[in-house]
Amino acid sequence: MTALVGVSEQGHRRIRRAAFAGHLVEWYEFSIYGVLSAYLASAIFPDQDPAAALALTWATFSIAFLVRPVGGVVLARFSDRRGRRSALLVTIVIMSAATVGIGLVPNFAAIGVLAPVLFVALRMAQGFAVGGEMPSAVPYFGETVRGGARPARSLSVLATGPWVAALAGALLAGVIARFVSPEQMVAWGWRIPFLLALPLGIVAIALRVVAPESDASQAVRQRGPSARPLREALRIAPRAMVWLAAVSLAFNVTIAMCLGGLTSEALLAGLPNEGSIWVSAAAYVAFIAFILAAGRALADVPPARVVRWGAVALAVLALPAIALARTGVLAAVIGGVVLLAIPVALFANPVYVAMSRAFPARVRASAGGLAFNLATAVSSLVATTTLAARNVLGFEYGLVVWAAIGVVGVVAVRRIDIQETRDVDG
Repeated sequence: MTALVGVSEQGHRRIRRAAFAGHLVEWYEFSIYGVLSAYLASAIFPDQDPAAALALTWATFSIAFLVRPVGGVVLARFSDRRGRRSALLVTIVIMSAATVGIGLVPNFAAIGVLAPVLFVALRMAQGFAVGGEMPSAVPYFGETVRGGARPARSLSVLATGPWVAALAGALLAGVIARFVSPEQMVAWGWRIPFLLALPLGIVAIALRVVAPESDASQAVRQRGPSARPLREALRIAPRAMVWLAAVSLAFNVTIAMCLGGLTSEALLAGLPNEGSIWVSAAAYVAFIAFILAAGRALADVPPARVVRWGAVALAVLALPAIALARTGVLAAVIGGVVLLAIPVALFANPVYVAMSRAFPARVRASAGGLAFNLATAVSSLVATTTLAARNVLGFEYGLVVWAAIGVVGVVAVRRIDIQETRDVDG
């Protein structure tokens, strides 16, 4: 483990608190889009066929993910050269400003085509910011795990952060939808969770301001940071980056199937808009419970083996989950997302461990950021391509194809031993 260079145990606690709280807030701001997608389709995009409006909404969702590799490269380089804490302050400011901006965009009925244009621009800013969050927050947290500790157990707590945040957003949206009419929800109710980004962002910024820089970042700055961290990462750790990219693809494809693919299938089968919120909430609860359980039960199992188990689970459970979603019955759809939460949990902890342990500290954010964000960019196409294949080609098995892509990716890197590339002293 990286040698300690002066951060006290109290400082480590502040780092973990700042990483987790900021991770939670930033992912709340990013994920509420998915929770509210059914209402956004009616509010921001032209009134047309429901399936087409939903497809446009998920296309905008995908745009943010396609921008993530750009944010990942730019902000990860900043993280490797200037420090994790500094990069994380930048990400939370950009994310909070963009999220509040989304909450203030007028509906399509008020300003016409300018509404989706502004919406896409702000969504791209969100994608840029969140692209730098994972590559910095995961090492920032993981670099406080002392030698001899089991990183999967500690990092499983951080890995639940996005889903705790998303659950809070889903519950808030569900409560709002319960007490206002569908027309009011489309007119103004959907804005409330976005506007809450302002006070939440202020809290996250305050926590990150008072937290110290991590030991590893301090050590890198003392020795001299890499002039070109991404180029160096590609030279010294290409196998680890390929492994992380493949596993991250399976991880994010499974998440996209749960939160975008299955939800869209259920909506088209007759699930009410309000039901989609509770499906998302159930998925988040399952993610949190299963990730924590896997982090505790499988802490001593090699990450590569856990990933193989995740691929088997995805191959076995994808079809039953899709069949349940296509009933359009709320309880059945929830059952489908809970099934797919099992492979999500099996992929999650190895991804977080690799991002914090598989690369030298001087290139850690750049290496992990490129691999992870490229995978998320590809996986963001799950809902959009599945809906497009159904609407244009009449092909109804897009989700099956995506599940196969995730499984094949893991199989392709099965011979890469991530332990061989571990170097945390850089």
